[in-house]
Amino acid sequence: MDNNLPEQPITPAQSIQPPIPPQPAIKPKKSLLKWLVLIIGVIILLTLIGGAYILGQKSMVKPAEKTQTVTQLPATTPTIKPSNQTLKIFPAQSVTYLQIPELNIKIALSDEIKDLAYFPKTNNGKTDIYLSTNSLANAGEKEKTNGVNYCAADEGPLGIFSKIYRTSLTEDPNQPWWNRLSTLRDATKERTDGSGVKLPIVAKEFSDFFILYTPPQASCADNSSISTMQNSSVKAIEKLIPTIELIQ
Repeated sequence: MDNNLPEQPITPAQSIQPPIPPQPAIKPKKSLLKWLVLIIGVIILLTLIGGAYILGQKSMVKPAEKTQTVTQLPATTPTIKPSNQTLKIFPAQSVTYLQIPELNIKIALSDEIKDLAYFPKTNNGKTDIYLSTNSLANAGEKEKTNGVNYCAADEGPLGIFSKIYRTSLTEDPNQPWWNRLSTLRDATKERTDGSGVKLPIVAKEFSDFFILYTPPQASCADNSSISTMQNSSVKAIEKLIPTIELIQ
């Protein structure tokens, strides 16, 4: 027997395989780790920012809420005025006019002089309007002089309205101021005299004529209360001069 043969025969069930070397552990790539760290950092940062925003919103007073609180105070709500005060808001609906057809004008009467009356007098084709009030005329009945009530309208205790046509006016300095265009036009505006005293408006200009108001020169009765009534009525008329209108 050959001594080089193995002591035991090799059976077919036994196969000889070369030894498998151990596999090294798979290490994650460095770039993937970087992305994971970055994503986690972003998540943490967003969480912190969101928490800070929510805390800030809870502690902050919103302007809209503050405005709403101020405007919804029932105590400051104005009371609506009754409808019977409409005439005070729109006085044109309650104005009483004194119609003077002789001069083709009308005057809106104020509360100070509601009972203004007039008496027309014509001389040489020219009509002037003599003024008084019913209350003044009635008071003058008890204070007649030589049987004449100088507080009645036909005596003009509150002055006279006259119509002066533009064509009759001049600029002659020798003429009275009411006959000169420039000085009569000045009388339609507020002005002062040489000493600085304010003068009342005593004229109203229209397209081709002026309405001139001449106030009274004396008291209509020797009675202080009547004189006071007369003077206050004259001032009330002077306030109405700018409101004179044409009768349409």
